[in-house]
Amino acid sequence: AEVRVFMPNLDLIKEKDSRDRLLSLMADCHLLQMNESEASLLLDKPFSADDIGQLADFGAEISIVTLGSKGAVMMEKGKEAVRQEGFPVETVATTGAGDVFCASMVYYHWLRGKRPPLEVCLRMANWIAAQKVAHLGPWSGIPSRQERKAKLLEWWPDYTMKKDD
Repeated sequence: AEVRVFMPNLDLIKEKDSRDRLLSLMADCHLLQMNESEASLLLDKPFSADDIGQLADFGAEISIVTLGSKGAVMMEKGKEAVRQEGFPVETVATTGAGDVFCASMVYYHWLRGKRPPLEVCLRMANWIAAQKVAHLGPWSGIPSRQERKAKLLEWWPDYTMKKDD
């Protein structure tokens, strides 16, 4: 499956000369994800969860803003915004949290055989990223396959697992 993901960083957003290209890339992606600081810079005002519609207007199929310990907010094109509260953890290191969040969203929404509801994908991504920030190192803290399965079953009771799933 082809999935176009765009995660603009602060430097890219700050570059005024490339703004048209930036907007074009945002419009041509399945998933647009950024953090609160990046969204604030792009919108030229402090970001609030109510502003997710403005990002969705740029044209991505799904727009997400991660809010650190406060969770994340998401909007699918043509639908209502969905807010996911944060999971309380003691933050040790935030490096890689956005990447882990994005990889989890892509995996659960597009790459798995059975697609959980989008709200469950958001919750899974947020939970996995929260576990990541509670540990030091690039891979430390990412929940095991068994732990992820257990959460998926908890949050998506209609899911039926195969023996080797």
